[in-house]
Amino acid sequence: MKYSQTENFRLSVEVATALEDLISGTVAHDTGLNMALTPRQQLLVSLRFYATGAYLRLVGDGHGVSEATVCRAIHRVTDAIIHRCPGAITWPGDPAALGRLKEDFRQVAGLPDIVGCIDGTHLASTQTAQ
Repeated sequence: MKYSQTENFRLSVEVATALEDLISGTVAHDTGLNMALTPRQQLLVSLRFYATGAYLRLVGDGHGVSEATVCRAIHRVTDAIIHRCPGAITWPGDPAALGRLKEDFRQVAGLPDIVGCIDGTHLASTQTAQ
């Protein structure tokens, strides 16, 4: 598997390669069989899941592996990222930093009192006539 399609994995080739280098020693494992996923394969399967939120079976179908294999790869890669990059994902610890985040979101999107967001689709909800 290659890092050739940034839109599928939501990371550039350079960032994906750096991430692979960082976690490969942690996620590499020997199953005693000849079918173990390489660190790169585990990373790509995990990145595809992170990027799409698709069902594990669909991610597995796209990579030619089972749902259980996808699940194990995601757990290994996620744990490796958490342990190897403990400061990569943080939450501001002081009220001033939270205030700056709120102001940044307000200026960019006109949204008050927002300090973070998660990628997703938002649908307008309307009240139905009764």
